[in-house]
Amino acid sequence: MNVNQLIERAEAIIEEKYPSDKWRGFINSILDDLTPAAKVLKTADVTVTLASGAGEFTISDEISNVFEIVSVSFTPTGKRSIPLRKLFPHDNVSTGWKQQEDKIVLQSLPWSAGTANVSYYERLTLTSSNGVYTMSLPEKYHEVVLKGVLAVAMQKEEEIDRKQDFFGEYLLAKRNMAVERITEVEPWNKQFVLGEKLGLGGGK
Repeated sequence: MNVNQLIERAEAIIEEKYPSDKWRGFINSILDDLTPAAKVLKTADVTVTLASGAGEFTISDEISNVFEIVSVSFTPTGKRSIPLRKLFPHDNVSTGWKQQEDKIVLQSLPWSAGTANVSYYERLTLTSSNGVYTMSLPEKYHEVVLKGVLAVAMQKEEEIDRKQDFFGEYLLAKRNMAVERITEVEPWNKQFVLGEKLGLGGGK
């Protein structure tokens, strides 16, 4: 659903109206909260010139809405892509990549130029086209956003039980989404997230 449709549903459920910009503020706050759980995986290519095997680029200058860098590979000019190892911040010798604040640093590469292929989790945002706002989140999870927006919108209401119900529904939906997303994009963590969901692990 687009943002206008979400707002219409929210207003019908809580029987309360707010200005559109306030609703969008509610939605943005929920998208911020959901970003770590959503794990929306994107890729981007950045052209890099290397000097003595080393190069760097500023993430925010090259890629929009990055929440977390997942991996980096490098495609030397005229050759195939090579996965790079993520290095510890203090490692200034090994071949690979590391993140220093808003920069990606490549080092000890045996090439002079090519393209860095970056995989990253996207920060969820609202986007507008011709006055219509949409969410950078798969459609199947829009109901999670709706539950979160309802919880936020109800915070000033005096009906304590109703507020708690909305908040509890949102937390459950958020957790289920996180389990599903981790299982899909980080299958090596599947046993841990399923254990936590079933109350078998040591999660909080």
